[in-house]
Amino acid sequence: MKSMKRWSLGVLTLIQGSFLWADEAGKIAPLAPMTLPISEAPVAAAVLFAGKESVASLSRDAAIELALAANPAINQAREALENKTGVMWQVRSSLLPKVSAFAQRTSRDHSTIDRGARDVASPADRSPIATQGYSYGIEIRQLLFDGFSSFNRYRQYDYQKDASYWQLISAGYSTISQLQQAYDNVLLREGQLATYTETVKAFQQLADVVEKRERAGERTPLDSLRVQTELKRVEADRARVSSDLAAGAETLRKILQLACGEGALDPLSLEGPLEKRSFDMPIAEALARAAKIHPEIFAAEINRDSAQAGLRSAQGTYLPTVEAFARYSVNSSYAAFNQDLEGWTLGLSGNWLIFDSLGREGSVRAQHANLMTAEIQLSDQRYQLTSRVRQLYAQMEAYGQALEARSQAVVVGERAVNESRKRYELGETDIEMVIDAERAFQGTLLEFQQGTFEYNATIYQLEYVVGLQPVTPLQITPEKAPSV
Repeated sequence: MKSMKRWSLGVLTLIQGSFLWADEAGKIAPLAPMTLPISEAPVAAAVLFAGKESVASLSRDAAIELALAANPAINQAREALENKTGVMWQVRSSLLPKVSAFAQRTSRDHSTIDRGARDVASPADRSPIATQGYSYGIEIRQLLFDGFSSFNRYRQYDYQKDASYWQLISAGYSTISQLQQAYDNVLLREGQLATYTETVKAFQQLADVVEKRERAGERTPLDSLRVQTELKRVEADRARVSSDLAAGAETLRKILQLACGEGALDPLSLEGPLEKRSFDMPIAEALARAAKIHPEIFAAEINRDSAQAGLRSAQGTYLPTVEAFARYSVNSSYAAFNQDLEGWTLGLSGNWLIFDSLGREGSVRAQHANLMTAEIQLSDQRYQLTSRVRQLYAQMEAYGQALEARSQAVVVGERAVNESRKRYELGETDIEMVIDAERAFQGTLLEFQQGTFEYNATIYQLEYVVGLQPVTPLQITPEKAPSV
């Protein structure tokens, strides 16, 4: 009984704040932190990894820093941004001057010279007509006009780079949301494991009581068999939760890309216990944030602008292209091999494609379809995010109400356990009543822990959807945020 009372002390402390969960208008209000009854329970690492050296606790903030540095999804998004930056630079170069150096050495066959044989000789003879020659120099070219096709193509890829920036931020926020849920999942499994461990202790104590009464002739062996059966069932459930805890810890490792040691199971100690979070943003504000400032919305808006620039670039190919060039060259004279001709050549060159077998028409049509697709995706993204906000708010309210009811059930369940034990010791009830009370109390605690996890998971998802995260974009990438 003393063990049961110590076990229940944390539960009573946890429940005291649960009745303050709503404000006078019935809206969700900030909650006082509630601690699950696992403070006296062994840490999961000590249970799962018995015999192994303990490791330092991994705080939530430290886990977030690890994820930002090592998570593959974030790093892939970083490389995608780098790729778009490189492509943008490549496309931008078509708008800027190009400088090239050239050199050549030529040799002409006698048959290509319309002079008599006596006028043609080797360069060594310094003949008036040379069969060999050379030239070298530099050339500068600058695009002047191409229907703004290159300019709009540059804008298209510049927009794509900006969209990649916001996709990177979204990937970071999404990973942090998943990390928070994975972190809480490990704490949940630790709490459940502690609950099963305490239940095993309770049934062991009950088995001792039954055995004493059986020796005294007050009870039959059937009671002892019944308690032993229930004890083994709880031990089996505890083994299942141990497996769930190991799986949850491995999921967290994958998010953080933690290196594993030689053993199949290495220690992983987190800072707990699991506590209920609060989220008090009005739904109207959450809907507005989701529809306007979520990184995915920024990315979708920029993708639409990119598609518009791509369409204008395709339309610009119907117009002529004009380039200016300046060339400084040194050439050997065909009339006198030992004479160099050098100087500047300035000019303009133009080209106007009249017909290309409907190639440009196909490009314009494809780019127009891309623009329509981007418009649809932007509209759908806004709808999906606002719909998700409404769904998550409904879940949060339902989970909060369920959690309040479960917290009350824990109090009642504990009283039922204590009362049934007293009556059994006095011979006023049978063992089934005690077992039923123990099982009900255990189930209520497990449901309360699961409910806390589900409530928190809903809040983590809400924080992602409305753009509230414990990190800033600068912690994800040093790139300057593009204007939107």
